[in-house]
Amino acid sequence: MITEKKCKCLDVTINYIDEGEGVAMVFIHNGGGFLQTWTRQIEYFSSWYRVIALDLPGFGESTESTSSYSLDYYFQVLEVFLTTIKVEKMIIVGNCIGATLAIKYKNHSPHKVIKLVLINICPGERLIPSGLFRIFLFRIKSNLFKAGMKRIIRLIFTKTPLRNRFPDILFGQHPDKLSPVYKKYLLKFKDPRQTRSRINLLFASDTYTLSRVLENNSYITDSLLIWGGCNKVADLKREGYYHRDICGIKTINIIEGSGHLLMYESPARTNKLIREYIES
Repeated sequence: MITEKKCKCLDVTINYIDEGEGVAMVFIHNGGGFLQTWTRQIEYFSSWYRVIALDLPGFGESTESTSSYSLDYYFQVLEVFLTTIKVEKMIIVGNCIGATLAIKYKNHSPHKVIKLVLINICPGERLIPSGLFRIFLFRIKSNLFKAGMKRIIRLIFTKTPLRNRFPDILFGQHPDKLSPVYKKYLLKFKDPRQTRSRINLLFASDTYTLSRVLENNSYITDSLLIWGGCNKVADLKREGYYHRDICGIKTINIIEGSGHLLMYESPARTNKLIREYIES
């Protein structure tokens, strides 16, 4: 049985798991997610590694922050968290914003990261390709205007037919609606705290656009890049190949039939790719 723990980091309490012994593997979930999306990696890799997975601030069972959920803020929390639990060198595995955060950490502290696994890198402001909505989200800086937009988006997420797209949008062709992770997503999409955090993260997405995060892509060209062939959040053709090229990574490993949560939907294939890479 996996035991969840708590630790204080800056202005939040982080919920996390820390299982197994050996070289540390740190798993960072997608925006709006929680550490249980890594359940099948935790179970598999904890036989050989010290496996650590955390709920980012405002998500899962971690507490909310009054700070803006920018990538810089998440980076600060991650630094304090890893110091607190005494992790000095590690393999980092990140999905979506977790992958972007992993890249930022690698750029900042390359000597601490042994290997980097990037899954479905977050599209950032490319999430909204064009139009007035993109201008409203990322270009208008008025706090009063943003507060009004957040209220409108909260209503859209919770009171309109759009809410019915979640959590199916995160999965691939055949989501298992009886699985614990699917059921937890259903509960979390009804959680006002998680809704607030998801919207705050959406408004910060121009700060985690990858081109702004990359200081030196030479640190990540040898990373493992994995993408869901049926990703409905970050499309393979639009986002997958773009991120492969901007990161300077030669190969993108595509898991057909799986979506944004490919690590949960296709654990055998995902675990095999990760293990072959980190042991090479």
